[in-house]
Amino acid sequence: MQIGSSGTSELENILLNAPPNAVNNTINTGPHSVTSRSTYTVPAGKRALIVSVNAQAYRTSTPTTPGEWGFTGSIKPSGGATAIYFRSLSSSNVAYTSIAHVDVLNIFLNAGDVIDIQTNDGSIGGTIRYNTGILYKEFDL
Repeated sequence: MQIGSSGTSELENILLNAPPNAVNNTINTGPHSVTSRSTYTVPAGKRALIVSVNAQAYRTSTPTTPGEWGFTGSIKPSGGATAIYFRSLSSSNVAYTSIAHVDVLNIFLNAGDVIDIQTNDGSIGGTIRYNTGILYKEFDL
């Protein structure tokens, strides 16, 4: 599209005017293995602009035995290998410890591509409150 033209393409309309969609998850949980908390798969016939991702972890009670805890974000292209794009981990056993990660990605994903935020807590006892989210805009090909 040329600057100053009067029409807008579908992509421009979506990127400029449409509100973004969101996948959010908030949970307070005890120790657990790797668990997907926020996942988005681009539907067939669509593309998606991943606007931002966020992940926050807040230890709400002290474990009896500390272990590594935190979150990992990954992207898996359709038919491709998973690539980790962020990882934030802590081994603190102190209550009220927190870690956070926020990214403004602005990357395009194709049909079948998957973006995933996973959490893990290898400690024994205690609880952690997780808040994860993916903000995206989806459009037709």
